[in-house]
Order: sequence, then C-alpha cells, then structure tokens
Amino acid sequence: MPELETLKGWYRAVEVADLNHDGFPDLILGNNGLNSRFKITSDSPVKMFLNDFDQNGSVEQIFTQEVGGVQVPYTLKHELERQIPSVKKKYIRYSNYNNESLTDIFPSEIVNQSIINEVNNLESGVLMNEGNGNFSWKPFPVLAQRSYVFAIAVLDLNEDGNLDLILGGNLSQAKPEVGKYDASYGEVLLGKGDGTFDYWKNAAHGLKLDGDIRAFGLLENKKLLVVKNSAEAEIWDFE
Repeated sequence: MPELETLKGWYRAVEVADLNHDGFPDLILGNNGLNSRFKITSDSPVKMFLNDFDQNGSVEQIFTQEVGGVQVPYTLKHELERQIPSVKKKYIRYSNYNNESLTDIFPSEIVNQSIINEVNNLESGVLMNEGNGNFSWKPFPVLAQRSYVFAIAVLDLNEDGNLDLILGGNLSQAKPEVGKYDASYGEVLLGKGDGTFDYWKNAAHGLKLDGDIRAFGLLENKKLLVVKNSAEAEIWDFE
C-alpha cells in the first residue's frame, strides 16, 4: 500500500479492534514516540546502513541521519570503535569525529554497497481501516508520545460505548547516545468513536506504571495485569 510508505517505524506493539463501529478491524500501533534524540522529518528519515565497513568478514550496522546533505552517524566514537577498531586510529580525539559523515569515515565505494533501511515515522497511533485495502493514519495525542510503547490494552473504560486504550512502555537499557526511555507512567486514552482519542491526565486516573512495561492482560471487573522486565507483575483496579 503506497500510503504506508510514510509510516515506516520501530513498532513494538499492535492490537486489532473496530474503533469507529464500521465493521472493519483497525490497527493500533505502539512506536518509538517523539520524546527521544531521534528527530525525523519527511525529508530526513533515520537510516540504518548494513555493511562490512572494515572488510573483515563481519557485518556492522550504523544508524545515521541526514545533516547538511550528508549522512552523519548517531553512534558515538567509542561505540563505533567496538565494532570497527580502525576508527580509533583514524580519529584520535572525539572532536575530530564529531559531525563526520559516513563517507568521511569510510570510503564511498564501500558505503555505496550498503543495505539501507529507513524509519520515517516515530509516532504511535492508529491505522483506520477504510475498506478495500485502504487505511488512514491517526496519531495519538502528543502527551501519549512521551516514550516507547510496548503494551496496549483495549477496553471500554468509561462505558460510553467507545473503545479506550491503556498504553505502557519505556526502555531503560537504551544506549547512551540515544538516552533511556522512561517518561511514561502509563497513558490512558479515551476513545471518541472515530479513531481519535482524548488524553486522560495521570493525576485524574491515578495510574502509575513505572519501569519497563512489556505486556498487559485484562482480567475480570476492570482489573489490569501489568507485566514488566525484571520486576514483579502488578494488578491495577479501575473500578
């Protein structure tokens, strides 16, 4: 579907539900969010170059973004040195490495042989099924884009006949050059019945899910089972 070419993301969660009562299943997608070092525009996606850059028989991956018309690595000098030791000899100081392009670091004939993947959308949101294989994109409110989304629960929380969402996520083990994702304490979105949502402030609903959330389970009587990395599971009661 050509319209989905603008929605290449790092999706870690997906749920299926009919959010606008039209009989078509819609897709609810958890993505990286907008509160990170990665800043994507339509003209400047994040790219991943896969190649054996130092020609030693081992394939490396390098994330870049276009700056001034060239691809500049996100990877810090010492991180790249762990993959490719020759970088340490070429750039003695960090100041020499800063803002170097990929073709400054490696010969262009090698870079041009890379397999390249790109990400051009970091928002979490909903793909609304219009039927006949057509979808429209509706991102979540900006306050629901504060962290990576790994878990999505779908339920009619306020019993108004429209499906609502609970989002959970975070990623504490991210590399230093990216920074850890820990801004979410659980997000509650109240559905309007058309695929869009109102953000319910944390102070109002009282949900406080700290840590790295990886899965939700809906129990009876509006109870939410919360599964985390390296922590005990929790049960929250919305009655």
